[in-house]
Amino acid sequence: MTPTNGNIIVKFEYDKSSALVKQDSGLFVPERYVIEEGDEDADTAWGVTTDRRKINPKVVDILSDGYAGHRAFVHYGAFEVAKWIDEERAAIPAKMILFLVDPIRCMPGTYLGDEVHSEYERTSSGIILSTSLETKEPVKIKIKYLPEDCNPLVDIRTVVITVDAFQYDLIYNGQKYIKVDEREIVGIETNDGYLPVGDVVLVEYLPDPAWEQWKIANEDAREEYVDKHYPHLDKAHARTLYPKHLETPEPRFTYASVLAIGDKVKPGRMSVGDKLLVYRNHGCILPNRQCILNMDIIIGVVS
Repeated sequence: MTPTNGNIIVKFEYDKSSALVKQDSGLFVPERYVIEEGDEDADTAWGVTTDRRKINPKVVDILSDGYAGHRAFVHYGAFEVAKWIDEERAAIPAKMILFLVDPIRCMPGTYLGDEVHSEYERTSSGIILSTSLETKEPVKIKIKYLPEDCNPLVDIRTVVITVDAFQYDLIYNGQKYIKVDEREIVGIETNDGYLPVGDVVLVEYLPDPAWEQWKIANEDAREEYVDKHYPHLDKAHARTLYPKHLETPEPRFTYASVLAIGDKVKPGRMSVGDKLLVYRNHGCILPNRQCILNMDIIIGVVS
């Protein structure tokens, strides 16, 4: 059979972890299943999971297409959308192949690596400062495997900055990986800082009197409300009860200075040192509080 519409023919590999149950009508995956966690004689030996990433089989033998004869790790949803040809063979979208195995090889335009966790600013006792968590940082990945197509964007062991702040783990043979599409890479971490990659710029926000005035006004209004309505409560707790609808909206725009320009920015659009008017709290906030901005976030060049 020759599949169409971007599908491939595969055979799912089943093991204990896939939790398949045999029925008269064939195999099916239950909504939840019991997983063994330790000594079965202990009270906490068994747990129940509904995580489809653990329940569904994710390794397949490819039976068609240019990768016929290879094994692959696929998205856990492949089993959910599979169209069954017979008891063993199924058609799934080829785009659900995440990487090949034996050995691990990345699909064209994709990379695999390990997540690198940022060092947040902390107090002397180790508590993360709230200012470190105001904006979700992008995921940083240390690249371990490159795509097989030519001219990879980065090398092995390079730490890249991704535009997606919600990457999820892929677990294969007990190892945890994160898959990165090349189009999601917006920067590279170096010994000297960060370099923007693609149609993006690296900036630092400039002092913003309008934001400072907004912050002071909101703080004053919050204190006045708390003193009037909750004088009997702990101050820190009372501040959390301040109604959201009473807050003055944060200024939408701010100014930033260009530190570096991505390799795909059209020549002449801007230069290092230019002052930009940009949307506030967009883009990829870096651990050093610099930011990588897509061109869509930039309103204009001020100087």
